[in-house]
Amino acid sequence: MSKTPAAAAAGDDNIEILYHVEGNVPTTAQLLAAQKSYGHMYSVGLKQHYKGRQGRYDLTDTARKTLLGNVVLGDLRYGKLPSQEDSKWLLGGQ
Repeated sequence: MSKTPAAAAAGDDNIEILYHVEGNVPTTAQLLAAQKSYGHMYSVGLKQHYKGRQGRYDLTDTARKTLLGNVVLGDLRYGKLPSQEDSKWLLGGQ
């Protein structure tokens, strides 16, 4: 099974994708790790996948880019990790 562009963008297979667990307040280290991985996915991952091609992103990649840019990265700035469902969806169900 090949990785989705978003999963490949997360980089290292050992990276821990963090998500919000009800009742737990994320630590600064968790927020920084999430900011790094999701930020890399947003700014580098999708662009590398489409490098050398013209036209629009696929429907799911457009949705990923929108979710990352408008929801996930914004919430991280306010100290909120993304939900488990959002994290799984961004990584293609992994």
